[in-house]
Formats: sequence, C-alpha cells, structure tokens
Amino acid sequence: MNQQSASKMLKVTGILSIIFGAISIIASLILLFGSVLLATATNAIADSATASAVGGLLALAVIIAIIASVAEFVAGILGVVNANKPEKANVCFIFGIINIVIGIASIILNISSGEFNIISIVSALALPVLYTIAAYFLKNGANNNVM
Repeated sequence: MNQQSASKMLKVTGILSIIFGAISIIASLILLFGSVLLATATNAIADSATASAVGGLLALAVIIAIIASVAEFVAGILGVVNANKPEKANVCFIFGIINIVIGIASIILNISSGEFNIISIVSALALPVLYTIAAYFLKNGANNNVM
C-alpha cells in the first residue's frame, strides 16, 4: 500500500470512527441515565445493598463504554486531522492499537456472558484494524521516503 492510499484509508476510517464514536457516546450517556433510574427504582423495591451493588456495577460498565466510545471518537479525529501528516501517523497507530485492545476486551466480555456472535466480533474489530493498518502504512511510507 502506498502512502497516498494509506492516507485516504486513514481519513475514511477516521470519519467512520468519528460517526460511530459519537453514536456510541450518545448511546452510552443514555444508558448511564437509564442505569441511574434503574438503580433508583430497584432501591425502592429491593433491599438497598443489592440495589446499590447492581446499580454500581451497571454504572461502572456504562462508564467503561463511555471511555471506549471517547477513545474511538478521538482516534477518528486524529485520523482525519493527521491523514496527510505521515510524521503524526504514530499517534494514530497507538490509538488504533488501543481501540483494538478495547474491541478484544469487548469480545471477551460478550463471550463470557454467553453471547457469541460473529457480527459483534467483526463490528468490534473491523474498523480499528483497518484504521491501524492505514496508520502503520502511512507511518512506514514516511520512513521509507526518508531513507
């Protein structure tokens, strides 16, 4: 893959990451609001220790989802801004790796909860992997041009 193709691929995957990251942030914030409401309702019905534990775990899971969504959104912005800057491709590469790790963690959590779905595996990894590949080739293309 040449540097121009890598630049285009990084820009496209960056735009998609911005879109999906923004949607995920909004959905996660709605889930956070819902988890607070659920914890409040559960607290009124069940004993407070159980309700607090369930509400706390649910809020923690949603906060982790928000962090993952923000990481995807930031990676997207970095990809779009730095698509024509090979010297900045290493930052994009690092964010790509972070998003791959988050995707793998998501897959492991889904499998451990009894949900195995090939679509969720593809959706969790496809975009971060393509983004990271583009950043890698953009970075290496810049290194090859220097030599």
